[in-house]
Amino acid sequence: MVNIDNKPASEFASIFQAVGLDKKAYSPSAATVTVSDWPTLGSMIDAGTTLVAFMDNTADFSSVPYLIDEFTNMWETAYGECSEGRELAKAGQGGARRTAKWLRPLRC
Repeated sequence: MVNIDNKPASEFASIFQAVGLDKKAYSPSAATVTVSDWPTLGSMIDAGTTLVAFMDNTADFSSVPYLIDEFTNMWETAYGECSEGRELAKAGQGGARRTAKWLRPLRC
């Protein structure tokens, strides 16, 4: 979520609670989670916590743990979109051994 007005996380929490999203939102075990500590999608589905909410500003793990600080809990790969006219793979196209041509290490 973009919090351009720097509202406290608690204001967002009251809205989440009013519509029941606080019960569906994943809460990590700590304010900053390593890549290997994230749960699998299957475990999130089993737990009923299928919503992941990142906040760009004023996230406060101690009061609203399910509004996760975006900048300390996201990672980027070395792959990006550098070339125009790249071919996007269609659903079901290719096999497990086929590599998407547009995935290249970022060297723009």
